[in-house]
Formats: sequence, C-alpha cells, structure tokens
Amino acid sequence: MAANGTTTTQPNGNSPPPTEGPPIETPFLIVGAGPAGSALACFLASHGLTGIMLSTAPGTAKEPRAHITNPAALECLRDIGLEQEVLGVATPQSHMEHTRWCHDMAGVEYARIHSWGNQPHRRGEYDAASPCRHVDVPQTLLEPILVKHAIVKGWKMRFDTTFVKFERDAPDGPITSTITDNITGQTYRIRSKYLFGCDGARSNIIRQLDIPLIKEPGQGLAINILVEADLEKYMKYRTGNLHWIMQPEIEHPPWGWVCINRMVKSWH
Repeated sequence: MAANGTTTTQPNGNSPPPTEGPPIETPFLIVGAGPAGSALACFLASHGLTGIMLSTAPGTAKEPRAHITNPAALECLRDIGLEQEVLGVATPQSHMEHTRWCHDMAGVEYARIHSWGNQPHRRGEYDAASPCRHVDVPQTLLEPILVKHAIVKGWKMRFDTTFVKFERDAPDGPITSTITDNITGQTYRIRSKYLFGCDGARSNIIRQLDIPLIKEPGQGLAINILVEADLEKYMKYRTGNLHWIMQPEIEHPPWGWVCINRMVKSWH
C-alpha cells in the first residue's frame, strides 16, 4: 500500500509480497511452471483444486526446448479439454512422417525412415492404441496454453520468483516455504498442505530432500543453436521432423561430427 492509500503492483501483476506478518495460505504450492508444473496445475484444476504456482523465469519458455508430445500425454490434455488448442499450434502430421539423413538440407539425401508411428505396417497398431497421435509442439507454444488454462481455472501464477527452502514442524503438518521475489528482492512465506517440486534437476526441493540424481559419465555434449530461416522452397520433397546432417568429407571435432536440424515450425 502506497502512502496515498493506493495499491502498487509488480510487473508480473501481483501485489508486492509481504516481508513480515503471517504466511500466505494455500492448499497447493507448485514450484516450476514448465510443462510438468503447469500441466499439474491444469490437472488439479480439473478437479476443482487450486493453489499457487511459482517460476524463477520472467515468463513462459522463450526457446523451443522439448517438442515431441506422445499420444499418452495428448490423451491427458484431451481429458481436460486442451487437445484441440494444442493441435491448433502443433506441426502438421504430414511433416512428421520421416527422420532423414542427409549431407545438407538442400543437398543429397542418404536415407530416411518412417517415424513417430507413421510406419505403414504399424499404423493400425497406433490407431488401436490411442485416439491421439504424436504431435510436435515446442515449449514456446505449449507452456502458454497450460499456464493460461491454469490461471483461468483459478490458479495464481508468480513469475520472477525463487523458492528458497521449506520447513515442516510435524510429519503431517503444513509446509512453510520461504520465497524470494526476484524483482523487489523481498522475501516472504507461503504455507501449504502440499508442495510439488517441478523445477528440474537444479531443484532446491530435491536438494533439501537429499534425493540423489544419478548422472552417468560419457553422455556426450550437445549444443543447441536457434536459427530463423525460410526453407519452404527446399523442403517439398524432403519432409521430415528430424534431419541428421552428416558431412564425412570434412574433419570435425569428436563432439561435433553430426548436426540434427530440427524443425520448429514448418518451414520457418
């Protein structure tokens, strides 16, 4: 509350969180608003359950990141009425028929195989197993759908917010989480009945619970590069979801001998 009696708000649309006083009360607190956290909020909302969702990011994903959504996952989104909205932004099925190996995007094609359930001799198996198909929908397009749906159904969303730690006085008692607003630097508390860690491998919740994350050595190195280019005129007969580019006549470092060109939107 400002001195003149008006209420100020943060850039993320919330009133400034308190630094003192009683904790904010909510039945459910979800830490992480990626596909896991935001989908969880949507599923809980489908049962009339709401709470607060936090994310350290300033908004939804700005890079494509994960993109293949399998039929089982799409069935779950279908159950809560989101299938058609997801299909509306997904890559058309006609561009997911093949995985290719080639010298370059416009050059010699070495080989291709059917992929993502498009093998002619297996189509019946996939059709019998699920009413849904694999779809390609990157996180930049999926996350806004999920977060918006959760908010419309009653969830509170706080971006630019860091989960610090949690405390619990009794095994069956409420969980008190310490939260920091990244914009104002203010720290406050949220008390919830349930706390969900959906914030990935760097999760403070996982670290505090001392849950081991096993990483095998020698998994290799991957470098992601986001390129914007119009490939429409080259791709009429080169449709595919993943394009393995291999140029054996050129010497490459051991970690960079192959490039996978992945379409984000066809063919842009």
